[in-house]
Amino acid sequence: MKYMKRAQVYKSNNCYFDPKEMVATSYNWWHFIRRVGGLVVYNNHNYSNTTRTHQGNVLHVMSQLGINVDLTVDTGASLRDPEAVKFGIKNLCFEIAELMVMQKYGRLSRASEIASCEEKIESLLTLQTLDLKYYRVSKKDIKQFIKDSLVQAESYRIAKLERKKRDRESSEGYIQKQNAKYLVKKLNEEEVQNAA
Repeated sequence: MKYMKRAQVYKSNNCYFDPKEMVATSYNWWHFIRRVGGLVVYNNHNYSNTTRTHQGNVLHVMSQLGINVDLTVDTGASLRDPEAVKFGIKNLCFEIAELMVMQKYGRLSRASEIASCEEKIESLLTLQTLDLKYYRVSKKDIKQFIKDSLVQAESYRIAKLERKKRDRESSEGYIQKQNAKYLVKKLNEEEVQNAA
């Protein structure tokens, strides 16, 4: 990233970092570094490949300047969005529900992945305590999000199984049609040879 001496900020294509204000944006709207309650908060959500590059560039500059991240969160929303905490927690609850459904019907334990999601939820809850502007999410809300997400994840699993069954049946039908065409062609060739 290029340092702009007069403005005292770092810029590159569609990326901006102001170390004084502790603000970093991708495409001038999606904030992924922000000072909240005196702590440097970093949103490590993979919004896009370009944004991932922007995040890496800013983290590199921060390490060169000796600036440490105090709290890492994962939310698809910009850190300036009052719904950022709620949005991130809802997505993580759905991810937990999907992992629980996979664990229920699979052979592998998903406990470590579920624990990782729970840690991310805790970091988002910490973020909401640092700044009153964020929408408040309670433990009760989280339980309800997971309950709703379990129903949704289960219906997705059933729809996926039905889709696989339809695909399998349609491919079997296609193979049978091709075999029938091949047999008809062979019979026609044999009749032509017998007639000659």
